[in-house]
Order: sequence, then C-alpha cells, then structure tokens
Amino acid sequence: MARRGAPHLLLVSRRGAAAAGVDDLRRELARHGTAVTAVACDVSDRAQLAAALDSLPAEHPVTAVVHAAGVLGPGTPLRDLSVAELDAVLAAKVAGAENLAGLLADRALDAFVLFSSGAAVWGIAGQAAYAAANAGLDALAQQRQALGRPATSIQWGSWAGGGLASPDDLAAWMRRSGTLSMEPERAVAAVHEAVEDGAATVCVAGVDWDRLRDVYSAARPRTLLEELAPGDTGPGDPPSSAALLAALAPAERRAALLGLISEQTVALLGYDDDAELSPDRSFRDMGYDSAAGVQLRNLLATATGTKLPPTMVFDHPTPAKLATYLAGRLGEQAGEPVMERIAALQEVLASAAPDVRSAAVDRLRAIALALAPAGEGVSGSDEEIFSLIDRELGLA
Repeated sequence: MARRGAPHLLLVSRRGAAAAGVDDLRRELARHGTAVTAVACDVSDRAQLAAALDSLPAEHPVTAVVHAAGVLGPGTPLRDLSVAELDAVLAAKVAGAENLAGLLADRALDAFVLFSSGAAVWGIAGQAAYAAANAGLDALAQQRQALGRPATSIQWGSWAGGGLASPDDLAAWMRRSGTLSMEPERAVAAVHEAVEDGAATVCVAGVDWDRLRDVYSAARPRTLLEELAPGDTGPGDPPSSAALLAALAPAERRAALLGLISEQTVALLGYDDDAELSPDRSFRDMGYDSAAGVQLRNLLATATGTKLPPTMVFDHPTPAKLATYLAGRLGEQAGEPVMERIAALQEVLASAAPDVRSAAVDRLRAIALALAPAGEGVSGSDEEIFSLIDRELGLA
C-alpha cells in the first residue's frame, strides 16, 4: 500500500507501538512517503476499535481496510472442541471483521480486504475452529458485495518468512500436505490483483496438487479434489531395488521390506537413527498422519516398483502387516503362482509329524469346502483334497 502511494497507515494490534518490529517498519514505510500510526487495540472489542478509528485526524480518513488478525486453535479434534475454544478463535477473525464492517458501513471505501485461509477451502486437521472462522470471513465478504460494498476475502496458503505457519512442526506438516510457502512479495502482489479482479473470495496458495489430493483423500473421498487428474503413484519400470526385492525368497523379502519401512519411518518422523520401532506398533501411535502416510506410500512405491493406494497405512496399520502386504504384492509380480505354493505345501506336509499333518488336512478340508460348488460336500484322502483345491482354483 505504501508503494502505491498511501499517505498514512493506521496499524492496529494488541500491542500497538510496543509490538516487535514496529519501529523498523515505520522507518521503512517512511522511505516510501507513508506516515504510520500504531495503536494498541483489540479489534474484537467494538468500543476499543471505534476509539482507534476516531483517533484518526480528519486529513487521514479511512479509505481501505486490510484485516489480517487471526489465531490458530489448540489442535483439538472437532468432537472435543469446546465452546470457549471456538469463541477464542472466532473472536480475532470474525468478531474483528464484523466490527470493522459495522463501524465503517457508511464509509465509501476503496477496498475491504479480509485475510482468510485455505483451511476454509480444504480444511486442516485439528483446526475445525480456525477453518470455521475463515469461512466466516468468506461469508462476510459475500454479504458485503451483495449490499454493494467492496469486499475481498483471500484464502491464503502458507507465507514464507513468518506467520501462523512458521512453527517448524506445522510448517513441515504443511509441506508434506502439499501446501508450499509463498514469498511475501509475491503474496502482496496477489492482494492487489485480487482486489482489482473484484471477486468476493479467491484462494491464493502455493500447492503441489498431486500431493494435496493424495493427502486429503487418504482417509475418505474428497469431492472438492475429485476432478484433479490422478498422479502417477508408481514408476512404470521397476528400479533395481524392486527387482532385488522380488528376487528374494518370501521370508527374506518380508524381512527386507520390514527393514525398509522402519528406515523410512525413522527418516520421515524424525526418530533417532538407532531407534528400535516395534513392527506391531500402529503407524498412528508412531506419529503418522495422512500426509506422512502418503509420503511413505510414495517412497515404498518407488522402492518396490508397485502402484500403492494412498490409504496404505490405514489398510495395513502396522509395519508388520504392511510388510506382509507388500511382500505378497511383490510375490505376485515375481510370478509365484498359487499352484507352486500348494505344491510346496504338499511337499512339506508329506514329511510332517502326524499331528501336524492331521491339523493341516482339517484346515485344507475347510478351505476346499469353501471353494467347492454350492451343495457339494468334501471328503477323501489328503491327495484328493489337494486335487480338489487345485481344480477349484482353475489351475489343474
């Protein structure tokens, strides 16, 4: 705004002139010929905001508003969200915006800009209150435009260089989720473009669409993202690691895959290199969310040369179960037909102890019964049971 010739800016925040960086900002804006007044004010308090607006000299009336206040919620799941937590998040964004709109309703403004969030578009885990608050800003912008008043609600992605997404864990989660940081200069330019475009709401974000689609659709379908073209979830030609895995014996293959899953988990979730992860511990307990799950899927798809579903860690929720699943997939690709496995089983049972053989025959008889055509019973010798299974599998 200063670069576009604004003669005066009123900066309103809870700390006002005492806020960090205000003096540096004042000097920077002065170089552009813009005077700055910094006022301590809680914009969710209508009386405080009215007093701040009334303090402006007549020669510097309000001609444009940029409402950028906001606070993230505590990460409470929706089912556990309290009214107090919801109210705290709504206050800064929605109450502040409504107060500005009400107090300036009779002003002929050039712009009324609200900083919303992509959370209002596609949601964000643990931030139901924050998503709702931003959706409230979008609704207010549409209401103002319906009344013939200027309004632009910008649904932001992540900004680089600070902001709500600056904590390391949140920033890392957003990157894994496909939301990429934008340089501030580029984002500021988008503000002017959005206002000039005239739409009530617009989403401005750096996005890896393939990753965003996979992450947000991992647990359930997302109608919003269904029209995005599906990405390539696995290479066409298996790399050397996939060929090596496929060449291993089944037990060795599963062990190698279990080791690979553990190595990737240590790297993805930041465990110590010497951490020992139980193969029966759930991925969720280890710290996996949908973003990390999709990232693990992508790494394993590359390593195995196999197309894997985004829901992989939900469908096979422990390293042991996932390793068994992947070993089976690679076994099928390696050409291990069912008949060969049956033949190997028959060879093992031929030299097994009588009690083991008897138990195995009982189990095979139950399998054969399940495979037999409706109404047909199953009886016969061990060899006849094996032959029936062979026929019913269509391999005899």
